Amino acid sequence: MERRSNQPAPPEGSVAAVAELLASLVGQAILFNEQVARALGIGAVDLQAFGVISRYDGPISPTEVAARTGLPASTTTRVLDRLEQAGYVVRSAVPGDRRKVGVEVVQEKAAEVARHYLGKVQQIKKLNAKRTDAEVAAVTSYLSELTARP
Repeated sequence: MERRSNQPAPPEGSVAAVAELLASLVGQAILFNEQVARALGIGAVDLQAFGVISRYDGPISPTEVAARTGLPASTTTRVLDRLEQAGYVVRSAVPGDRRKVGVEVVQEKAAEVARHYLGKVQQIKKLNAKRTDAEVAAVTSYLSELTARP
């Protein structure tokens, strides 16, 4: 994202500090998600794909799952096969175009997955309670921009 001309460039030290903290956060998230996936009896990539599907509003096409995960189509098919076999998703024909397939999460499994993240949600709530609404909004805006797809 381009910096607005009326905003000063951040000092290099702050960029390095943010990059280091984000690298640590990503590493912690990867390891935590590996533990959750193991506890659920599925693979970590399958869990991440499940997350993509669960955050989508309504049925998602396998092509869109591939685009959002960055996985090749053939890998996405195998991931969806495993998730369906394990009862995490269902695939069905899209009404109005029976040639297309939509993928949706099984709500009971979504609830099971969510239970593993309750501690993280509580941690976020505690951190948010220590900050003003404006500070939380700034962090949310920053992270939204950082995670936006190009």
